[in-house]
Amino acid sequence: MRDDWFARGKVPMTKQEVRAVSISALELSGDSILLDIGSGTGSIGAEAAKVYPGLYVAAFERNPEGVMLIRENLQKAGAENRSEVIVGEVPETLREWILGRIRERKPQATHAFLGGTGGHMAEVLDLLAKTMPHIRIVANVIALETLEQLLGWTGRHGITPEISQVQISRGEMAGKYTMMRGQNPVWVISFSAGENGWKKVQPGEPAGSTEEAGDFHRGDIRQKTNRIDRELRDFRGLTEDILEEEYIKLVRSAGNRKPSEEAAESAAKRWSEGAMPLGGLGGFQEIVVQLAGIAKTPDVQMENRALVVFCSDNGIVEEGVSQTGQDVTAKVVHHMADHTGVSSLMAKKAGCDLFALDLGIACDMDSSGVIDRKIFHGTRNFLRENAMSRKETLAAILTGADMARVLKECSYQMVLGGEMGIGNTTTASAVTALLLGADPEEVTGRGAGLSNSGLKRKTEVIREGICRRDPDPADITAVLSAFGGADIAGLTGLILGCAAEGLPLVLDGFITLAAALAAYRICPETLSVMIPSHIPAEQGAEKILSELPLSPAIRAGLHLGEGTGALMLLPMLDMALEVYRRRVSFDEMEVEAYQPL
Repeated sequence: MRDDWFARGKVPMTKQEVRAVSISALELSGDSILLDIGSGTGSIGAEAAKVYPGLYVAAFERNPEGVMLIRENLQKAGAENRSEVIVGEVPETLREWILGRIRERKPQATHAFLGGTGGHMAEVLDLLAKTMPHIRIVANVIALETLEQLLGWTGRHGITPEISQVQISRGEMAGKYTMMRGQNPVWVISFSAGENGWKKVQPGEPAGSTEEAGDFHRGDIRQKTNRIDRELRDFRGLTEDILEEEYIKLVRSAGNRKPSEEAAESAAKRWSEGAMPLGGLGGFQEIVVQLAGIAKTPDVQMENRALVVFCSDNGIVEEGVSQTGQDVTAKVVHHMADHTGVSSLMAKKAGCDLFALDLGIACDMDSSGVIDRKIFHGTRNFLRENAMSRKETLAAILTGADMARVLKECSYQMVLGGEMGIGNTTTASAVTALLLGADPEEVTGRGAGLSNSGLKRKTEVIREGICRRDPDPADITAVLSAFGGADIAGLTGLILGCAAEGLPLVLDGFITLAAALAAYRICPETLSVMIPSHIPAEQGAEKILSELPLSPAIRAGLHLGEGTGALMLLPMLDMALEVYRRRVSFDEMEVEAYQPL
């Protein structure tokens, strides 16, 4: 169809030659459902609807003039009764449209044309891939930066797209001569998922637009941090309804993925064949078997590991429950990002990447090594009001969960959870007391070193806070909203995300264990990916470990936090894996195998 058929106005329109190539690449049919994203004048959707009677168009556009033109062009194409125009920014409007189709039990789209995403290319593609496993996608790209984003995304999903560059020149009269005037070249990128849906990056496969996974893991930690920051979704601008829908999907996904019993049995058999006493390495053998089940292969790998430290301040510090002020959180995180902090030094020694994630530090951080997803400047004082709103809590949980997705796509094989935030043993004790139905005195410790009087004050504050807030223990998000903190909510999401992605999660100390208890109450299946590292000095920790139940390998009175206890597990686990892979068998030693008596 010629360009002059369409109502145009001053809104940019896909030119007829590019439109012909793009519609051909979409491979539409009469029963297709087409998403026209960044629709402009609606020329793609309108022409497709005219060529394919029965095709349904959902056009997304933020420009008010464009919205009017889209409606006019769809009407001209005779598609006013089989189309809709959604006004606003993607991905938010796209997400709402998808959720509406789910609620109304309507079929999802079969095809998508991307004319523009407002700088949210990766987020839009992620959303399409997660909800529409067999959708056909065609994108028009002019800017090199957008092309890099798009090819980076397809690379991470193991997709080789079809790429055409369309260069249009049109004749114009210059006196008595016809001169050709060139227009911007346009890349037409088209691709679909495989038969089994979208494929995520696996170890050794591409991890980015110009780098392979191995290159990523050999890179500088600041480059890695920047990459993780770019890939991590931002949930702060979404409505509470959308966050609730995302949360429900997360919990469902975490519960659906099961470890492989066959792989675990193969790993256990390999241990039994080694020339050593049965169960000679105790709990470390059990961890290796667990890792095999999670990875669904007895070939256990954990060379690529990452520690995520969730950082946030807590308003309850106002009540004198800590011997230091909130300013200490920012100082510690600064050194963490500068690779001079305790956890940073330990992580480097253990061969583990550390990512500090700001969910709610009380001041603005100027460190380039901190991933900024700050929801607020510290939680509120739970003696006076809820520490967080439900929307804030869900945003923190989903950010933690999405961190698991990003790490998996960057070929990490093991995740460690840590936290930093002055006053967070108080929030963890409040959450633990409520979820276990325990007296606060039974689960409250000295934190960073309170005196007897300080401990008494801390316990009284927690008891009074529980009485005032009184959330339903069965509603875990309500409990986290009541007491905080954002670090506990983020860790809870990280555990749920690891369960959904099939990643092992090494737990650290008391705060991490409180998050593990919350995640377990939300989705009991998360227990299968939890690996406890140590028994913390805080007295509430053993009650949580007994409840789950979990048996850590280390008892050393650790109470530093920041993921340090989880990091200390890694060298011992490395040694156990070396034995698992390389030890000689009974047959090789010509020794009769041990048998259980």
